[in-house]
Amino acid sequence: MLTAFLEANQNAGTLVILAGEDGADVYLNGVKYRRQTSRGGQLRIPREPAQYRVRVAKPGFEEAPEQTIALAKGDEKKVVFKLVALPTTAHLALQGATPGAQVFIDQTLVGTVQPDGSFQEQTISPAEHSIELRKARQDRCRCAGVSPPARPSA
Repeated sequence: MLTAFLEANQNAGTLVILAGEDGADVYLNGVKYRRQTSRGGQLRIPREPAQYRVRVAKPGFEEAPEQTIALAKGDEKKVVFKLVALPTTAHLALQGATPGAQVFIDQTLVGTVQPDGSFQEQTISPAEHSIELRKARQDRCRCAGVSPPARPSA
């Protein structure tokens, strides 16, 4: 494989964006750049000497902090970002709940509290949910919304 870079403007520098992820959007001074990072999560951007605020974003990843870079004539400045994937599932763990109580998430029965008062559900989408425990008519508990990584206990 041969990689060649041609420099057309000798009065410019180059920002080398290293996001670690393909298809990340790049923002320079708050404006979305016309291209995304490519294979290997890299993007080379020739620019006039100046100070730039650089950030990257990709759906499904935490927002990376913006970085400020001073680019001089002839410079090649690497701007490295670490994109961290957002969780795709959340975990619900209950302790001290009423044994035998039915557990409902968003009004859907998902299981029953164990004899030791514990309950676990591993496959909840990370979002606000309504959690309800039911055992006979006299023992009903409505719990507020749950967002990861919170692990509510009843």
